[in-house]
Formats: sequence, C-alpha cells, structure tokens
Amino acid sequence: MPEDGRFFVVDTDGGFDFGRFKQIAESHKVDYSDLSRRVAYFNPTTLSWQHFIVTKAIPKMIGMKVRMTEDDKEKLEKMKIEGKEVKPLFVTVDPICLFYRNEVLSTPMKFRASRIGTLTGLLDEELIVLRKIAVDYSIPICFSSWIVSPVSEALGTVPESRMIGGRSLSFIPKVIIELRIPSPGLPIREAYLFKHRGRPEGLTAQFRLTDGGIADI
Repeated sequence: MPEDGRFFVVDTDGGFDFGRFKQIAESHKVDYSDLSRRVAYFNPTTLSWQHFIVTKAIPKMIGMKVRMTEDDKEKLEKMKIEGKEVKPLFVTVDPICLFYRNEVLSTPMKFRASRIGTLTGLLDEELIVLRKIAVDYSIPICFSSWIVSPVSEALGTVPESRMIGGRSLSFIPKVIIELRIPSPGLPIREAYLFKHRGRPEGLTAQFRLTDGGIADI
C-alpha cells in the first residue's frame, strides 16, 4: 500500500463506526493504527457541505484541477485540509441521498418540482466528479442510496428511478447491488444484482455479518 494512499469516507448519516472498523481490521490481523491514519473521514451535516466535500475538497486533496473561490479556500482552511497531495485508493459516500431527501420533503409541495430539479443537478455533479476520479485513478467508487418506499408505490408516486436521488443514480454506476434482509432478526443479508455490464440481472448471494465483517453462508 502506497505511503500516501488514502481511503475517503463521506459519512452523511454518522453510521461509520471506527470501533467496528478496528474490530474488523484486527480480526484480519491488519495493523489498525496504520490503516486508520489512511482514512480521510468526513461527516457533513448539510447537502451543501456534502457537495463541497465531493466536488471540491476531495479533488483538491488528490491533485485534481478545481476552481476555488475565496469562500471555498476558507472552507478548506476550516476543514484543516492538508496541503500535500495524496493518492486515492477508495471513495465512498454513504448514503448520498440523505440530505437530498430531507430538502425535498421540507420544500412546500407547490415549489417541490423546481426544487427537485436543482437538487438533482447537485447530485448529478457529484456523480460526474466521482466517475472522473474512478476513471483517472483506476479505483473503486462506492455510494449508497435508498429505494422508493412501499408507501410511495401504494400512492402511485413512484419516480422514474427506483433510487432516491434521480435517474443518474441508476444510469452512471456500472454495478448496482440491492441489499436485502431475507430473515429479520438474523445477521443474514442478501445481495441482489440489479445492474452489471457482464452479468444478468437477478443473481443473488447471501452472506452473514460477523465480527470479522462478512462470511459466506
């Protein structure tokens, strides 16, 4: 692993647990202290901060050309972003739709359509930047979203995309996996292949959540 390698974690819902991260690392006999220092962790609390992190802060940290305003530079200083460039190894945004959904639901119905257009545009820009990082640095990019709820389906308000956040969340990713809970109350999960360039949709695989991460069943 390169000395300047970094794993970028954009944790929008506060679900990333360093204690759990340490447990998994130690179960695989990986040096947690060395691994944890390579994690560039971000915990945004608004969509605007998430957007800044994905489209400005991370690209700046890895040496991409980014247009920075004076306000952007001040934000970087507040975040204490290092001046030395690092090499991205992995980037995740989990979930990418949290603040988007909150802003949509908090917008009065008569203004919601136009607001959705603006918000979707922000997520589209984030996806384009993430795709560029994936291509330029040949690394995996992973983000999660939520699917439309059964309530929306029952009310007949299902959007064009099953995932919250707009059509680009279904179009730009080359692999989409839906995680399901086949047996509530048990540490069993099922991965359903929703989209893949070389495999048919509908393939499934079950796995068990363990102290060391996941294990085959």
